[in-house]
Amino acid sequence: MTFTQKEIDEINQNDLIDRFEQDLTPIELHFLHYEDNELNTCNKCNIIKNTWNTDEFKWDCDHDLKGHTALCSDCYFELGCKSFYEIEEEVKIMTITVGDYVKTTKEYNSLCFISGEVIEDYGNKVIIIDDCAETDDDRLEFHKSDLEIVVEEVE
Repeated sequence: MTFTQKEIDEINQNDLIDRFEQDLTPIELHFLHYEDNELNTCNKCNIIKNTWNTDEFKWDCDHDLKGHTALCSDCYFELGCKSFYEIEEEVKIMTITVGDYVKTTKEYNSLCFISGEVIEDYGNKVIIIDDCAETDDDRLEFHKSDLEIVVEEVE
């Protein structure tokens, strides 16, 4: 089936967003697959989304999509996908254990870092001895997500 350029030009790509590929007319399907546009389809459910809307569409270059190349946000959450950044942070957090030297993250407090050695580990929380405590009460409890391991640079 062939279409005139006038017919193709009458297609508004925004009218295709949030529709399913199987529900498109032949000319809309042609527009989706063969014309220059900013649309893409979810590999799981075939819903059409704007390629660049990162709230609505996720790509495998930034996320673990469980074998898919691109997913809409609904399928992303349904499959339990995560961004590589989230996965990396979870791995870092769970590796904190007794004996590690840690400091608070910028997100916890960007003005004043607290640092010390981990002396107790309770899964997602740890107790550290505060290096700069001004009193005898030098034990502090933190969520591991608020800490990062301090790596000493060798000169």
